[in-house]
Amino acid sequence: LVISDGNNSVTSDYIPMIAKEVTNEIWYTSTDGNIVTPYSGERNDFRSVESLFGANLVSNTYKNGVGKLVFDATITLVGEAAFYRIDNLETITLPNGIKQLGGCVFAYTNHLRTIKLPACLEEIYREAFHQCNAITELTLPDSVTKIAAEAFYNCSKLEYIYSKLSTPDNMTVIVDETLRWVSRHYPAGDYKIPEGVKTIGQFAIGYPNNVITVTIPESVDTFANYIFVGANNISAFYGKYTVDNRHVIKDDILYGAAVHGLTEYEIPEGVKGVAYKIFHFCTFTKATLPASLESVSNQMFRNCDKLREVYCKAIVPPAYGADYDIFAGCAKISTIYVPRASVEEYKAATGWSQHADKIVGYDF
Repeated sequence: LVISDGNNSVTSDYIPMIAKEVTNEIWYTSTDGNIVTPYSGERNDFRSVESLFGANLVSNTYKNGVGKLVFDATITLVGEAAFYRIDNLETITLPNGIKQLGGCVFAYTNHLRTIKLPACLEEIYREAFHQCNAITELTLPDSVTKIAAEAFYNCSKLEYIYSKLSTPDNMTVIVDETLRWVSRHYPAGDYKIPEGVKTIGQFAIGYPNNVITVTIPESVDTFANYIFVGANNISAFYGKYTVDNRHVIKDDILYGAAVHGLTEYEIPEGVKGVAYKIFHFCTFTKATLPASLESVSNQMFRNCDKLREVYCKAIVPPAYGADYDIFAGCAKISTIYVPRASVEEYKAATGWSQHADKIVGYDF
């Protein structure tokens, strides 16, 4: 494919490439042949174009199969949610001059399959590529030194990230001794978190496609508030903080649960809290919560659509936020068993009360 606007020529098989050093233009293709309109939608109702790009938009055209956003000065950033939920965006080339990609900048842009990042890019903010489900691989320039939590959250087809921050197989990204991303496509077998990693970042290992075991090295000393999300394909944990090769527990908080192949799962006694979304989409039918449990977490059992029974041994109802439902999407749950003497307290407790019709007394 050869594209020309009279000044710049481009040769490309799949994505428009800015041939000369142009710093005030963003080139793109769309799925429907129409222009892509940035900075629209609920995330940016009160933001100006200049605040999103560091310059004012002069024109937005789509000719000869290529779209072009032209600004009145060098583009210095692509701000928060600039292309959020832009469903017809297919490929995009960002010019040099851009050093930051804002939070949620391409989030939920489900048809975006290819992106060329500028050579001077330094920072990628939180959830920048959240649920970009058409991207299969991504190349980060060597200038990138900061990647925020969940930058590649739930990118279901993203298999490889090519970067100096990646491990040799390009399936793990580590930034400042923090594990930021592990490919959901990691081959079946033992995934060993590299030695030297000190922090496991939010959603670092989530929804693995293949059945894996996870080994945690001695160097790890910090966990984000949720790290192992959707544990259905984790069959065992090894190494630091692991208990019975089935649980990851640190400071009385359950951070990981290997539930592959289980129809029942019991949280060990002594656990006081549970990480966010830890059992998301898990397929066990029965869960038992310990007497030691002091709090539950938002979306703890979300979309566990085979879960039928929950046994909660805690005499005092574990703290449960008023603004969330730990059983959201659990359509088959029929009974929540609690200590017989605590039934009325559970039925009246914040959060638990929304399931009062399912709460039944039990002699533990």
